[in-house]
Amino acid sequence: MTQLVKTPLETRALFRLSGDDVKSLMQGLITQDMDRLSPISAIYSLLLTPQGKILYDFFLIETADGVLVDIHRDHAPAFMQKLKLYRLRAQVEIEPLDDWSVGVVFGDVSEAEPGRIMGLGKTKAIGFVDPRVPELGMRVLSPTIELEAALNVIDAEQGTPDAYQDFRRSKAVPEGGADFAPETVFPLDVNMDALNGIDYKKGCFVGQEVSSRMKRKGSIRKRVYGVSGGESSEGKLTQGEKTVGTMLADGLAILRLDRFEAEVPITLETSTQVTVSRPAYLEKFDE
Repeated sequence: MTQLVKTPLETRALFRLSGDDVKSLMQGLITQDMDRLSPISAIYSLLLTPQGKILYDFFLIETADGVLVDIHRDHAPAFMQKLKLYRLRAQVEIEPLDDWSVGVVFGDVSEAEPGRIMGLGKTKAIGFVDPRVPELGMRVLSPTIELEAALNVIDAEQGTPDAYQDFRRSKAVPEGGADFAPETVFPLDVNMDALNGIDYKKGCFVGQEVSSRMKRKGSIRKRVYGVSGGESSEGKLTQGEKTVGTMLADGLAILRLDRFEAEVPITLETSTQVTVSRPAYLEKFDE
């Protein structure tokens, strides 16, 4: 894809964290280093269970009024409630932004700097290059009444949310709420280390002990790969009598690397032959 495409994302929600203790609170909870967050650089992060599985994945953007959280709409209420429990006496206010919306401009912007924040014309909107992989384009956070104008600042053709989800999955980038549910996968299962979602050097975070131990073992057993050729978003991937993976969503599968043999044909539910591909960002991450 060379032409940029723009669309609103109705499945996303925003809320704001404000107060003197926002960064210190979040630093002890989430997987990414809050010191990487700044007015010119957004971050992508996770909140894990104490057992190390992913509860929520989200983006954080610093503004003059606080830190904005961009998260799947279905997860926003529970995440806000979880933060209210964690904050105790910390000076942190949590405010839903029901009059703001999220959009995206996607296409080939691979030379852009991940996380870089920029303004969009005369609107109050904030644009930032996706911190996971820049190929996913720019996310746009805006007052709902200004979202169309903000997206129109960039020369791009009109697309649909479904087209964006297909594009994201074509890059083998999984996303909570769309591809996996809370408490079902470990971060390494879905490539979150390679997608800039975890900083193992930052210090403590919820679920750190389990997550760090899996990383230190040095032999990662599961990864998300791209899948093409099948017509189902569910089912097991097999090589002969051996199960080597499970479909995560349309075009995505969690592959068992310790079982998968690259030269052996792979089928979905023992009937349809498919092709699996290692994500380009994993190749760069493992260099």
